[in-house]
Amino acid sequence: MTSLKMFLRVFFFEGEKMSLPERSFNGFKLRVLTIKDAKDYYQIGKNSKNIEYLTWYPFKSVRDAKKQLNQMYLRKANYGQLDGYAIVDVKLKKMIGIIEFHTINSFAKTAHIGYLLHQDYWNQGITSRALKELIQVGFEYFMFNKLFITTVKENIGSRKVCEKNDFKLIEIKPHFHYYEKHNTYHDLYIYTLERKDYYDSKTKGNL
Repeated sequence: MTSLKMFLRVFFFEGEKMSLPERSFNGFKLRVLTIKDAKDYYQIGKNSKNIEYLTWYPFKSVRDAKKQLNQMYLRKANYGQLDGYAIVDVKLKKMIGIIEFHTINSFAKTAHIGYLLHQDYWNQGITSRALKELIQVGFEYFMFNKLFITTVKENIGSRKVCEKNDFKLIEIKPHFHYYEKHNTYHDLYIYTLERKDYYDSKTKGNL
């Protein structure tokens, strides 16, 4: 079976979409998001610091969080996209963040990655480790050729996560991204990781 046929089989085999495989690391796990995560999503999204570099505004209620969770993640299957992962604190049985593939091009076999983490868990390497797991799923399970992450210049934490996971900065678009809630323009940083580089690094024992 060719890589392209395998990729298409992931999404359309016998009319069913293959789900994201569950992953675990250091007391945390990645599992598919569900509507039951709305309360935890609200706790993340109501804090303006957690979403400082995102385009949407802080939640005012769990109802707001539930609506957005459904629209942004749970309905993705309707458009041939993959579900999002909940990042879960296993001990507390609590969803503390989200990491996902989005803007998937099934012909070029590329995808973009987005992530969000509760402020209480910052600076512990959790996002970096979750991204490492997602990269492996992307290249070894879904057979992507290339992964992208975009962020803004001021989001130092996100840029460090990219660089720690061997993503290469391929382009900077000056004053490209406008944030309505800040009324400011930001330089957009575009990072990428290619399948070949991933396997080369893995062969050398860097992954």
